[in-house]
Amino acid sequence: MTGSWRLVAAASVILVFSGFLLSNSSLLIIALPFLAFAFVPFLLPLPKAAAVASVEIERVVMPEGESIAVTVSVTNNGPAVPLAHISLCVPEGIRIEEETLLATSRSAGAVGSMSYRITASRGKYDLTTVRLQAQDALGLQQRETLLPVSASVSVVPLGERLENVEIFPSRTRTLSGNIRSRSPGSGVEFFGTREYTPGDPLRQLNWRAGERWDHLVTNVYIEEKAADVGIVLDARRATDVVIHGDSLFEHSVRAAASIADCFLRRGNRVGLLNYGSFLDWIFPGYGRQQHMRILSALCRVQPGDHAAFREFSYLPIRLFPPRAQLVFISPLQADDVSTLRFLRALKFELLVVSPDPIAFEASRGDLDEYGKLAKQILRAGRTALLTQARRSGARVIEWDTSIPLGVTLHRLGGQR
Repeated sequence: MTGSWRLVAAASVILVFSGFLLSNSSLLIIALPFLAFAFVPFLLPLPKAAAVASVEIERVVMPEGESIAVTVSVTNNGPAVPLAHISLCVPEGIRIEEETLLATSRSAGAVGSMSYRITASRGKYDLTTVRLQAQDALGLQQRETLLPVSASVSVVPLGERLENVEIFPSRTRTLSGNIRSRSPGSGVEFFGTREYTPGDPLRQLNWRAGERWDHLVTNVYIEEKAADVGIVLDARRATDVVIHGDSLFEHSVRAAASIADCFLRRGNRVGLLNYGSFLDWIFPGYGRQQHMRILSALCRVQPGDHAAFREFSYLPIRLFPPRAQLVFISPLQADDVSTLRFLRALKFELLVVSPDPIAFEASRGDLDEYGKLAKQILRAGRTALLTQARRSGARVIEWDTSIPLGVTLHRLGGQR
């Protein structure tokens, strides 16, 4: 029953009670229409809706920050419904920007539709329920029916388009790429010279050196190959900082998406390991399909805790190819430096992109005198931590998340 029926029923009860109490027949006569309206839902009950709902989504995968169209259709397979309202039950994280009524479903066999424009934060969302609210013409009774549907949408992180991320792996693959290998061959960057052997291209002859040494000399260039790259995303809750609804972990996820896209576009074999409440491993691969696998993994990752993964010391090293290039995206903790040393001892090349939690937290509010003092103390500790990480042999890039990642990488250039 609706609020209108409750008001009519209350008015009829008051009039009848007052008529009997005051022995006033006029009040009883006035109460008759109210009583008639109050008994309408019992004499003419609203029929139960027998409907089937369906959902059409413009795209099942969309980048973070964009909007897509969702159309909900309900087919009335039962008796006619005087008035009906269709609404989509959306999970937390989805925002409805625009709602448009396309058609109403009243008569038997008719189809009612609603159109929505939705946006959402990163994650995977299942649309499972459509709410159908039927109401009679007098507005005295209302029936709500939940109709099941099956649809899902994945919101992937929107990263930057990085032009290049300099890495120096100790081992490369046989496929051609743009990573400078540590062996001479065909390329564009000068490596050295050697004595001419039959079959060498004439365009590689070094005439000045040959004139000096009185024999033919050939230029040798650095060979450019593809490499194995493993990206390790730190999803431990202890390293996350949340200020005013903004999370440092979300910046790390976008950085992982940007770096993976950069390496895949340049022909490298890339894998991803989400290290947090559990291990989510994407086996190394190439191309566009591998890019979608990585984005799907980054779509569902959330920071979490697990007793076995509090430190990087439990990192499953056997998942990575020997002597591969590893890229850690982590704010780092004090106990992580020993793991970096161990990986360097196993001939892994390490690149650490470390989002700065101190700058991230300080930029979200004004600091008083004690806050500034605490920031200086924390900054000294973090500087010492990054220094130890660099001494382990890792290439460490401290990233202020208020600055685009591409700008930070460009400033550092090809520093080893």
